[in-house]
Amino acid sequence: KLMRFFTDVPNPARVLEIGCGTGLLTQLLADRFPGVEIEGIDLAKDLVRMASHRFAGNSNVSLHVADALTYRPGRLSQVIASSSTFHWITPLKDLFRNVAGMLTPDGRLIFSMMLRGTLIELHESRRRVAHEKPVMSSLPNAEEVQAELEEAGLVVSDKHEEVVQAEYPS
Repeated sequence: KLMRFFTDVPNPARVLEIGCGTGLLTQLLADRFPGVEIEGIDLAKDLVRMASHRFAGNSNVSLHVADALTYRPGRLSQVIASSSTFHWITPLKDLFRNVAGMLTPDGRLIFSMMLRGTLIELHESRRRVAHEKPVMSSLPNAEEVQAELEEAGLVVSDKHEEVVQAEYPS
């Protein structure tokens, strides 16, 4: 679904993906922007290793272990992408400030993240059966995310919030 936001993006010289994981979004970006330099970072070295195998023959894709809060690439990116990663990174204010410093002046940040209310049933079940274990800290709501983006100097040109509820018999 995130790739819908790339339909009007002209071919950039460079794309940075934050939270590349096993390389699923990285592959979609490489397919959308063939021949474009794509760099992916993730904090989890085992996931980066898995993704590196996927792109072993692709010289346009480079992947490495890095912290999105402190990472400084050698070159600015026209596009920074991330799927389901930003809700794990705190504080958002610091993340968005760092991201703003990695974008070209006309660059775009395209991302998806979980918001407050996500997986509420899972959190409630966990509290009932494993109340001694810590739960994920509270996620931000859409307004808080927008405020942090704007405070970092980023302009929100498009946004989409989606609520999906799935019911399972057990």
